[in-house]
Amino acid sequence: MLFLLGGYFLFAVLKMRPWVAALGAIAIAFSSYNMIYVEAGHINKAYAIAYMAPIIGAVILCYRGSKFWGPSLLALFLALEIRANHIQMTYYLFLALLVLVGFELYYAIRDKKLNKFLQATGLQLIGVAVAVLVNASVLFPTYEYSKETIRGKANITKHTEDGKSAAGLDKEYAYAWSQGIGENITLLIPNAYGGRTGGTLDEKSNTVKTLQKIRCICSRSLAVSK
Repeated sequence: MLFLLGGYFLFAVLKMRPWVAALGAIAIAFSSYNMIYVEAGHINKAYAIAYMAPIIGAVILCYRGSKFWGPSLLALFLALEIRANHIQMTYYLFLALLVLVGFELYYAIRDKKLNKFLQATGLQLIGVAVAVLVNASVLFPTYEYSKETIRGKANITKHTEDGKSAAGLDKEYAYAWSQGIGENITLLIPNAYGGRTGGTLDEKSNTVKTLQKIRCICSRSLAVSK
């Protein structure tokens, strides 16, 4: 429901027709990865992702001149986002919003509406401050605990109690869980680039047959090129 309502809100803010907004919300809610996160038990991650769409919608409202509903909804949805306590997803959302704000700044300078941009940005900062303060009891313990974990300062040398230096986590550890470019196809076709650990795939399925055909074609192409 959060995915559906949040997605519909975003598309409604973008002034899409109701039926288009409904289809967009369904597409967001029932993408394969959302189902995987829930099945795997990554509930907090799913919550954090669900609040992304309404947060983006609230930011857009602010830049469209909404001085009350925009900042208020931003504070509400961002507070819920932070409360989900999956800072990694919140960080990714922040990067996406930086791009959005960058475009808004460009249009504001081009159209000579910089004052309106600064006013809208200021109201958003107030909303962000409210959301952060509401979640202070979550953020500060997480910050303190992060210093004691193996993921605290990954690329900075640490010193142990016996005086010896111990390097933090290297990039290979973090990137071991990253997707390759080809794996993005699994967003549309489950198991197209491998499946879950220990999972099985029916050899009679159309997916397997198609992949086998592609492998044969690629093998023949390589043989001819050699």
